[in-house]
Amino acid sequence: MAAGLGNVLFWVAKAIAILLLVIGALLGWTEFMEPAFGPYSDYGPMALLLVVALGTWMLGRACLYGLAGR
Repeated sequence: MAAGLGNVLFWVAKAIAILLLVIGALLGWTEFMEPAFGPYSDYGPMALLLVVALGTWMLGRACLYGLAGR
C-alpha cells in the first residue's frame, strides 16, 4: 500500500515539476523576445520557477524512496 502511494506522489510531483519548467521556459522566452526595460532583463521569476521545480521533483523522489523503497 505504501509503495503505491509513493509511486503516485512521485508521478504527481513529477507532473507539477514539468508544468513549472514549461511555465518558466515560457516566461524566459517572453522576456527574451520582448524585454520589459531595455537591455536589463529580469530573469528572476524564471530562475525561481526552476528552483521550485527542482525542489518539487526532489520531494517526489524522497516520497518514492521513503515509501516505495526505490
